[in-house]
Amino acid sequence: MAAVIKGTLSKDIIDVLMRLSEEKRLSVKEVTLDMANNMELAAKTAFPNAELVPDRFHVVRLCME
Repeated sequence: MAAVIKGTLSKDIIDVLMRLSEEKRLSVKEVTLDMANNMELAAKTAFPNAELVPDRFHVVRLCME
């Protein structure tokens, strides 16, 4: 599953993701995201059973800094 959501506010992201059925949201096993706090909050709220995994690009960028 993938989504493109306008904006980066946690509230806006959560509002869109919560439109998915609870069954679908609870079945998500993994969410790949950048390391921004707003994205982590949205993912944890919408997909409580999912493992959160930072994307490779942001991990490498952090290591290079």
